Amino acid sequence: MPTEPGFEKLLARLPAHIREIARHAIENPRAPQYHLAKLDVPRKSSFRKRSWRIWVTRDYRAVAEPLGDGGFSWYWVGTKPEYAKKLSRK
Repeated sequence: MPTEPGFEKLLARLPAHIREIARHAIENPRAPQYHLAKLDVPRKSSFRKRSWRIWVTRDYRAVAEPLGDGGFSWYWVGTKPEYAKKLSRK
């Protein structure tokens, strides 16, 4: 599960049970329960243009960029309200 610098720090902020689910989700992002989808990233967003997201749980999201081998490099994880805020801001 490739991750970018800073991702582990974001992951560590999560409650332990959510962190465990998140680790499983980023190792298996194509599992149907995680709802993997390409993001339609607005220009004002602080997420990268080629980003994809998963639903870690109903209340948490993780975001990654695709790699050439079909995998993902995870760079952000947090709550759904944090996700919504980052998706809509500069």
